Amino acid sequence: RTETSIADLPAMAATRALGLAALAALTLLLCAPSASAAGAFGLTGANITEVPGAPACVLGGVGHEIYGGFFQITGSDGWVAGPQDKCYCEGWAESHGSKQEADGAKALAWIVFAICVACLVFYGYEAWKATCGWEEVYVCIIELAHVCLAIWHETDSPATLYLSTGNMALWLRYAEWLLSCPVILIHLSNLTGMKNDYSKRTMGLLVSDIGTIVFGCTAAMSGVGYLKITFFFIGLAYGFYSFFLVAKVYIEAYHTVPKGICRLIVRGLAYDFFGSWCMFPILFVLGPEGFGHISAYGSVMAHFILDITSKNLWGLGAHFLRVKIHEHILIHGNITKKTKITVAGDPVEVEEYVDEAEAAEEPDKVVNKGTAELANRASFLVMRENLKKKGVDVRASLDGPSGEKHMEMGGMGGMGGMGGMGGMGGMGGMG
Repeated sequence: RTETSIADLPAMAATRALGLAALAALTLLLCAPSASAAGAFGLTGANITEVPGAPACVLGGVGHEIYGGFFQITGSDGWVAGPQDKCYCEGWAESHGSKQEADGAKALAWIVFAICVACLVFYGYEAWKATCGWEEVYVCIIELAHVCLAIWHETDSPATLYLSTGNMALWLRYAEWLLSCPVILIHLSNLTGMKNDYSKRTMGLLVSDIGTIVFGCTAAMSGVGYLKITFFFIGLAYGFYSFFLVAKVYIEAYHTVPKGICRLIVRGLAYDFFGSWCMFPILFVLGPEGFGHISAYGSVMAHFILDITSKNLWGLGAHFLRVKIHEHILIHGNITKKTKITVAGDPVEVEEYVDEAEAAEEPDKVVNKGTAELANRASFLVMRENLKKKGVDVRASLDGPSGEKHMEMGGMGGMGGMGGMGGMGGMGGMG
């Protein structure tokens, strides 16, 4: 535990924002190709003209890259130049889609890259001005690394696995899912940012999500036939169970958060989640991993669009929800009312955040947890000061000795007493 003055908060936030920017730059540096694809494969005029009847050309006029160092020669009748130690498959190249689709996929990749960088800058600013959980930052960093690799190395091994059966599996995409989807579900299980533990349902969400991805990968690696269909439906069964648990989480969250804007955000998050996540198995069936009804580049473009909605847009919505809940607590207090609801036929008791007027209606069901214990959370202290500057009355219990002069260094607000970017329990995490 480290204590610091509240006056040091801007410097702390600025340091972490610079750290995020440095991490983004490092990711870009590590993922960038060390040399041009043509130069790396030695595509010189001499090499190209070694093939009888090949058109004369120079390196600069080879044309657009088809895949893996193979280039369409500009102005020729379908001639392709490529590495001498690799084989070119015209059917494989055609299955990936047209040049227009390739350009569209590359353009969308750069759009996703820009969105990820902008989100990281925004989260750094929010950590300074309000609060920011570790989950949305982690997912954004994983997505940034994924899109950098996809821009330059998506068709290279092991980003794409080329199996002896003739199948190809986009391991880069599945690896990103394995790293990011469990964290999204962890965030979902604690939308308020006020809990210090994780429930049995959280564990069920993680297990079912990993099962979905593992069997989806296995189906992608299987040839067209009963094995592919079998593994796909096993993964789909895991996915349906994940959706069942997620629906229960959203219902409970809707009845837990304060009435008004917070409930609208929860509703929007639910629409975004189910609308985007339901599209992934559909794209699997239509894409080259399934039955090849759309090209590989078409599948890539669709997945980039879904990445924006399922990760960036959802993460921003969940972030704003957490900020609004923290503001509610600062203004109205950490007051909850026990309410019984029915979720999937099971009676569940939830604690709904209420204001003073709502608490007065049913005082016997109200629990006032107080805000004094929140005085050690950096995010609450920063938000309190900003609300005061706007002339908003905040809870006086945050003005105690520990609240005004000192605080626990916690930066990006998370769960429990984790230093750095929030975190789980008392874990040191991503400091």
